[in-house]
Amino acid sequence: MSQNFKNKNIILLLFLFLALLLCYKLAISNTLDLRKEYLSLKKEERLSEDIPQKLTLLSKKEIYLDSVLQKLDLNNTAMENNLLRVVNKEAAENNIKIIDFNAPHTSDKDNSHVMTYIFTLEGSYVSILRLIHDLETKRNLGSVSHLEFEKKKDYRTKRTYLQTIVFLEQIK
Repeated sequence: MSQNFKNKNIILLLFLFLALLLCYKLAISNTLDLRKEYLSLKKEERLSEDIPQKLTLLSKKEIYLDSVLQKLDLNNTAMENNLLRVVNKEAAENNIKIIDFNAPHTSDKDNSHVMTYIFTLEGSYVSILRLIHDLETKRNLGSVSHLEFEKKKDYRTKRTYLQTIVFLEQIK
């Protein structure tokens, strides 16, 4: 009798285990999958709630950067064109002549690309310094790496003038 009772208990435990396995397969696993999906959708919802705030922040930043570019008087054209335009504008204001404007010299140093713009100006010392100062500080077009001042004399008109060769470097 105890053997029969023991067999019944083993069969009962086996059916109980099979019933738990069947319940897990049919109900609990689906519930856990749906909970994962619900949590991921909630996370996406929280992220999408921040989109209007981020969009307004980005539009304000764009307006600010546009105002900075407008203040620097730069267009979306090439750096060489911007530099030439600014130098021409400042030269006209400060009574300076642009004698020579060469193509940029490029070189690579320590994983950076260096563009050196070389141009020659003719005018008074103070007006040339104003132009150089404007290029370096206000316009942020690069940094002056070398200036070569040379006093020259035109023997035909007996006039002396100052010529300056400017090396303006921009690191990309």
